[in-house]
Amino acid sequence: MDKPVSPASPSSKTSKKGIFITFEGIEGSGKTTQLDLLYQTLKTKKIPVVKTFEPGGSSHGEKIRDLVIGFSQKKISKLTELFLFLADRTQHVQEIILPTLSKNQIVLCDRFSDSTLTYQGYGRGIDLDLIAKTNLAASFNLVPDLTFFLDLPVLEGLRRVRKRGKLNRMDKETVFFYEKVRKGYLKLAEGEKRIKVLDALQDKKKLQQEIFQQTSKLLSKRFNCSLERLT
Repeated sequence: MDKPVSPASPSSKTSKKGIFITFEGIEGSGKTTQLDLLYQTLKTKKIPVVKTFEPGGSSHGEKIRDLVIGFSQKKISKLTELFLFLADRTQHVQEIILPTLSKNQIVLCDRFSDSTLTYQGYGRGIDLDLIAKTNLAASFNLVPDLTFFLDLPVLEGLRRVRKRGKLNRMDKETVFFYEKVRKGYLKLAEGEKRIKVLDALQDKKKLQQEIFQQTSKLLSKRFNCSLERLT
């Protein structure tokens, strides 16, 4: 269970024209806020960009989202949970992500396959090789070009979540569960150059700048364009 598992080998990746960037982290990490900030920055610079999320980013995704992370008190088996997330991803990739990438646009996604490996693999204890293989099938071999993992201590993340008010099913997981998830993310980052581990405790503006600079570097390589530094 401790070995890092890559979602795909380079030779198995889906061919795409655009750029696929994902944001990952435990609850309370601020990933959604930072995704929104990057989205607004790119839109301001007239760069074609679409933002989306998992689970729930497709036409059928909202129903699946209600099942797996809604406010119901009903228990779901860990394998049922896994395959619901994968079903959501299949529809999401086919309906939203791949068509957008084929138009040579940027896709920013709040959670993707790394979440499944860390939450259902490291967190729930499902076999990592099984998840890696089913992840590939569900995502049509799509792997992000760049992933930002916003890292922070579990207790701080949960403190932030509880300030929001009503908690969903995932928000109510134990500290022990989230410690395993965080460990999973750090293990993945050890074997994946695309994953950038960022300190989510730092000033929000500084974190925003760091994310923009990493994104700008990728855009410069892929599209041979130069972006102004975020000020």
